[in-house]
Amino acid sequence: MIHFIDIGQGTERRTRPVSFDNALAYEYELTTGKSYLRDLTALFSELVGVAQNLKTDDVGTAAAGMSVVKFGDIMYCAFRLGAIQNREPIDFTVYDVVNWLMADTAAVTVLVNLLVDANSDPNAADDDDAKKKNLTPTNFRTASTGSRSSKPRRPAG
Repeated sequence: MIHFIDIGQGTERRTRPVSFDNALAYEYELTTGKSYLRDLTALFSELVGVAQNLKTDDVGTAAAGMSVVKFGDIMYCAFRLGAIQNREPIDFTVYDVVNWLMADTAAVTVLVNLLVDANSDPNAADDDDAKKKNLTPTNFRTASTGSRSSKPRRPAG
């Protein structure tokens, strides 16, 4: 599913498509050569750990303690996938995305929530305690993401 978010700095700020569907795992591994599920699990573990240490359930506050590289790479791929699915040009780099994220904590909160929602157990109860439990790495939906090659591949065609 494509979501739209206002992000960017100055005259570059605009509404951009972002996608967290299952194709994100493919785009991430294709673009970075790293394991999406491994990095996502590590990122969510950091998020949960920071939230517990700070005694907060505010995702935006906890997001400040996440790995910039892992989060930046995942968000870059989510924006790439959103542009691809919405048939828009990819007119940004990973560095642009990281700059957007570092300058806009409100957008980070929205994006982290979208990422968590996309990877949480859809069968969990819809109460506050269940939502907190859904942040744990054991509740991710898993799917095969292809080979474990460390080299990014491009589809034929």
